[in-house]
Amino acid sequence: MSPATDEDTLDRLVQAACRHWHDDLHADGLLDSFLLYQAARQHGAVPPRQANAAVLRQALEWLAGQRPDDAALLEARYIENRPVDKVATQFNFAESTIYLKQGQAVKRLAAALATLEADARRRRLLLLDERLS
Repeated sequence: MSPATDEDTLDRLVQAACRHWHDDLHADGLLDSFLLYQAARQHGAVPPRQANAAVLRQALEWLAGQRPDDAALLEARYIENRPVDKVATQFNFAESTIYLKQGQAVKRLAAALATLEADARRRRLLLLDERLS
């Protein structure tokens, strides 16, 4: 299975994975088509939810290097599971602005994930080429 190539589909997938960050009842590997997810599952045989979180964490770390405010917002909302009113106070924005910025940050997180996945696929192809040579 290949990762979502449609930008809107990838954005929705990342949004869903973020929403289910702490959801123990949600056992689906929402990001299971990604090599990054498969690698996370192989290292320690972690459950699907934890593999989703590991992949998102990698993308968040990459995003933090490019857009620290986006990463901080997403961490507050999804990792810390803070309500929008508390995040709005923390960032000194209106709640509606937090929702807007959150949507933009999710799109950037999805782009970060796509970049990391493309790098992982390139590395895998290079490794395969080396083995075949």
